Amino acid sequence: MGGCLAILCWAAFASVPPVATASAAGDGRQLLEQIRAERAKFQLILDEMNAMQEASASEQADLDDPGSTIRLYGFFETGLQRNWAKTNGFLNGVVQSPALTYILGDLYLYLDIVPAQGWRTLVEVRLTTSNGADQLSPAGFQILSTAQRRQNQPGLGFGSHQIASSLIIERAYVEHIFRDEFGVRLGLWLTPWGIWNVDHGSPALIPLIEPYIQMAQIYPTHQLGLAVFGARHLLPWRLTYHLGISNGRVTGPAVIPESTWVSFDVTDDKMISGRITLERQRPDLLRFGVSAYWGTSAQTSKQVQVSEPIVVRRDIPLELEEWGVGADFSYNGPRLRLRAEFTYTQYRFPRGRTRATFFPTRQMPDSAQYGGYALASFPFDALGLRIEPYAYFEAVWWPAAIAPRDAAVIPSLGLNLDPTPTIRLKTQYAWYRFFQVEDGSIRFSRNSEDDVHGLSFRAVVSF
Repeated sequence: MGGCLAILCWAAFASVPPVATASAAGDGRQLLEQIRAERAKFQLILDEMNAMQEASASEQADLDDPGSTIRLYGFFETGLQRNWAKTNGFLNGVVQSPALTYILGDLYLYLDIVPAQGWRTLVEVRLTTSNGADQLSPAGFQILSTAQRRQNQPGLGFGSHQIASSLIIERAYVEHIFRDEFGVRLGLWLTPWGIWNVDHGSPALIPLIEPYIQMAQIYPTHQLGLAVFGARHLLPWRLTYHLGISNGRVTGPAVIPESTWVSFDVTDDKMISGRITLERQRPDLLRFGVSAYWGTSAQTSKQVQVSEPIVVRRDIPLELEEWGVGADFSYNGPRLRLRAEFTYTQYRFPRGRTRATFFPTRQMPDSAQYGGYALASFPFDALGLRIEPYAYFEAVWWPAAIAPRDAAVIPSLGLNLDPTPTIRLKTQYAWYRFFQVEDGSIRFSRNSEDDVHGLSFRAVVSF
């Protein structure tokens, strides 16, 4: 690193013409300004190199230091929310609750283990409540209670009812970093796609409400498989890549109500995904990203012939073949932060069909869907707080997911307050407006009965 700095110093100052050639005061001032400009340019490069060296040294120290073998960290969020949906609106039965309700939220725990130099294991789990579930049938939506009785209690053996809860594995993998440019990861990992799925945690995200494309899992958010990743420094830029091969979907999309994908693969077809980013950290963060995936996911069933001879037959009642592309942009300045993300996907069903979300008697067609959002926030410090108001806009074209409508636009406003670096108070209002296509043109639905207004608040505590 020292040799590189010396060369850069020599190159920066060697590019400045000698001041001895200046014969007039005006020429001297011009040369002085040129020297200052070259010096500022060199200082920017030097700062960038120092930042990269510090980050690399910090990462390496975490891997090399035997005292940092296990770390436990996470965050918890809780709050309240209210949704307003018209009685005759098609989403009235879909919103979780039309009343003002307190929400317990989720607890995320991260177990970060460095067992040996260059090796790392990360396990992320989410603890959440499951007070009720929506079951879709030809008769409509039905809310099912999942409250449970306490078992194995003294006396009769059972006790009072308790809140049912779930432990969900978000990530669990082991990785080995051979060098900055190459690492290998094996296990369950988040698909490196766009902004929301990469930042993932509420403390790192600006908005509170999930984008529609994320909530409905227009692309596979989780994958179980093998991935290679790395980074290459191209001063002042940094190029990163992630290439993975997996079993396929383990969750979603929302258009398949009974999508009981399993974590193991039932066919030899695999899913391939990749992402490339180009970013610059100084003077302001600037990042461009592109993502893509292609692959199949399948459900399996078994039929057993109990008479002699006993025969077990495997069948594939449903197979989803899909591909998608995405692009994203991020900018962090001292008084402005920008986020934008776009996704396009196509679904095809080579074997089997599933029923449509809102029409249980209809089968899902092959489809193409796309959507994206843009966000601008304006952070500043006042009253001992970090205050960040923001404006958000999202548009989605997904007839199969928001039927009987074809498209939706979601304007939104939000406000984040940070009393301390580990506490964030997040508030967001969203207005869901739906469109339909008639006679080849996009227009508003016949009335505003389908509109939904939502106001959400969460207190997020990191530890």
